[in-house]
Amino acid sequence: MALREEIAEEGFPLAPLLLRVTAAVIDAFLAGLLLLTCYFFCYPHDNFPTLGQALGMEEDWALVEHYLTYSGLMELEEDENRELYPVHDISSTDYHDYEASIRSYYFDYQLIEDISINPNPHQEWASERWYNVNVLGLPSSSSAVNSSPYFSFGLDENGNTSLDVPARLQDSLFEENSAGEMVLTEESSQNLLLFFRNAYAEAQNRLTSEPFYQEPYQAYTNGHFITLSVTIAIPFTIIYLLFPLLSKRGNTPGKMIFRLGLLRFDGMPLPRYMLLLRALPLFGTWYAALFANDLIISLTILILMFLSSVSLGLLTPKRRALHDYIALSVVTRAWASDRAHEPDFLDIVENGPREEDKSEEEE
Repeated sequence: MALREEIAEEGFPLAPLLLRVTAAVIDAFLAGLLLLTCYFFCYPHDNFPTLGQALGMEEDWALVEHYLTYSGLMELEEDENRELYPVHDISSTDYHDYEASIRSYYFDYQLIEDISINPNPHQEWASERWYNVNVLGLPSSSSAVNSSPYFSFGLDENGNTSLDVPARLQDSLFEENSAGEMVLTEESSQNLLLFFRNAYAEAQNRLTSEPFYQEPYQAYTNGHFITLSVTIAIPFTIIYLLFPLLSKRGNTPGKMIFRLGLLRFDGMPLPRYMLLLRALPLFGTWYAALFANDLIISLTILILMFLSSVSLGLLTPKRRALHDYIALSVVTRAWASDRAHEPDFLDIVENGPREEDKSEEEE
């Protein structure tokens, strides 16, 4: 089936939209292959030094994971190689798991004394008294009346109430089962689960708001954005900028395959600097989509830009997409673009028909 050919009023042939879309798919495929190659050379892995390793991404992320894992506020799982890796939340139906994670944060994590690992250890938090008062809600003095509905003061070796020993659950939370054992009531278990979930969330917020967590996380994020920017910029610059700038017709690899070229919308040669403007919407769309940091938003941006470009190509007289309007360009057959760059064409446009051409027309 032959592609329908249309001739613009200036006399040059318009490129069929189907060929333009197919050329764009080929360009995107080639850019994707280069993107994967750049990703291999930019992001950290064990084969050879990369840009990400030079920026310290591995060390920064390892430190963030160390904080979260050591604090007990992350659940550890085992992969197929029997190596442990942290999961970003505790998914538990048992309040004991939440209590263990909170106690780990306030007693183990806070006691890291190596300043190179933890530049802000807050060791004053790491005491049973602080935990009993600020997490479990006991009064700040053992001489005060206990107002906690769940916990009572612990007892020291002399049997006296003390904030310096672990608190215990209130006796009123237990009931005797059929075997004569004292067990937590179902309501007590649910209330304790909700209580420790809230305490867990507060502890997690406290951890992630501390400078010793934010500093390595911010450093990793900055390194990630630098590496991602380089990874995107290289293939897109090669495919959508260098190829057109070095090509006589201003076309990309996909357009070269289908023998398409570029002209100005009035049929004149397209200035080189217009190719920079033509690439701007594509670069802007991809960077906006990738740095939106949300899959749905990113896909929405890409789909909207693609549909808007195709719609403009279908609805406008010269099949011009958004980037064509920005660069004042139009996509044509290659021979039309070549013809416009020939010296005699430019000479005729600037100086009018040559004398021999005029005499031929008169005859």
